[in-house]
Amino acid sequence: MATFSDLISDALIILQDVAGERYTVPQLLKHANSAIAEALLLRPDFQFGQGYTGVGSYSLTDAVPIPANYHVFVVDYLVFRAEIRDDEFATDGRAAAFLTRFRTGLTGTK
Repeated sequence: MATFSDLISDALIILQDVAGERYTVPQLLKHANSAIAEALLLRPDFQFGQGYTGVGSYSLTDAVPIPANYHVFVVDYLVFRAEIRDDEFATDGRAAAFLTRFRTGLTGTK
């Protein structure tokens, strides 16, 4: 099962910041915790049988407590949160597209 560190690494690749110069790992981990909280609001069924330990503060080495086929959407949320604050390097339209993909991917609706 993927860890939060894996998801953050994937997000840093998309953000073209593998070295973590613009987006720090602690910032992205905070966003990852928010992503899980929002995912559980959108999909309460994730709380059953997936190693769910409650909304809280996950660490880099913790397993991501939602089904593996939804991990890509958590990465989308990380990119959204990183880009929405970064006016110099991104546009709001790109950030909004990642948020839409996160929500659509989790719920299957547009």
